[in-house]
Amino acid sequence: MKPATKKRFGQHFLTDKHVLSAIIRAAELKSSETVLEIGPGRGVMSQAILDTGASLKAVEIDRDLAKYLRERFEGNEQFELIEQDVLKLNFAEQLGPEPIKLVANLPYNVSTPIFFALLKHRQQFKTITIMVQKEVGERLLHKGETKPLKDYGILSVASALCFDSRLVCHVGPKSFSPPPKVDSVVLQLTPRPALSEDEAALIALVRWGFAQRRKLLLSRVRKERPEDFERLSEAAKLSIEGKRPENLSPSAWEELYRELNKGN
Repeated sequence: MKPATKKRFGQHFLTDKHVLSAIIRAAELKSSETVLEIGPGRGVMSQAILDTGASLKAVEIDRDLAKYLRERFEGNEQFELIEQDVLKLNFAEQLGPEPIKLVANLPYNVSTPIFFALLKHRQQFKTITIMVQKEVGERLLHKGETKPLKDYGILSVASALCFDSRLVCHVGPKSFSPPPKVDSVVLQLTPRPALSEDEAALIALVRWGFAQRRKLLLSRVRKERPEDFERLSEAAKLSIEGKRPENLSPSAWEELYRELNKGN
């Protein structure tokens, strides 16, 4: 018997074969490759990945699903189950030194923290092909160049600086069991090289900025970070004067970080 879905894990299992095929095509899997899947659920996508001849490492936190997956893929030497919370996963230890591909229908309730975990370890992946809630996908694709700017934020800046991203397809609620109350999208993220800056500190700066996205950025720096304000050149102050966090492009955020940390 197939395990029931559990709301606390944000489980919605993909059942649409056309969407599944689109994901596998986008990932361009080869028989010589290893793939990481996060949240394999009942193993529908796992089977599609294995059918390409690729080896699969599947990370599943749900004990009942883990038991089901072990039984379903028993004897398949290309399938490895990692029963663990992906947010606690030691990527370097589990994945090894060579970059692999990631293919996953991310649990919607933890898709944002998973994204930041993948960002931190992105050099261990060739490509990341993921399904996320449409709202999250729009933020990941937004580069601050078009409206609505409400979709532009920390996810957008981090994604633009650290990945080349593209939309694979849109996915409606009827493609899942049980159907979610939201639409979804499939994205492919290709990791960019490590930034020359301290990435964690840069992301922390952007997060600080968007925590009060309606306030003028220069005024906040002057009031909340007086030492940083004094460090800014007049040209840098002029570049952000009258602007809110949403008015700075990803590259402008990177330049602001450089200004605040020059000489350090």
